[in-house]
Amino acid sequence: MYEAWGGVQSTPSIHFRHHGLANVSWCDGHVSSEPMGYSSSHSYFPGYDFARNDIGYVGIWHDNRLYDRN
Repeated sequence: MYEAWGGVQSTPSIHFRHHGLANVSWCDGHVSSEPMGYSSSHSYFPGYDFARNDIGYVGIWHDNRLYDRN
């Protein structure tokens, strides 16, 4: 996940290019292939369709819980 210039709104940055899956390396050391849970747009890229280009996020939650190390 990428947050543009310290902003609150994150930019989808995971590419699901392996038959609709992305390889994820988790902090506990295991690796899995995960489907895209959701995608979103970003105000810095108006008109760009992230979902159509298979760019989005892992998981179904619309927050950062899967990326939080705590």
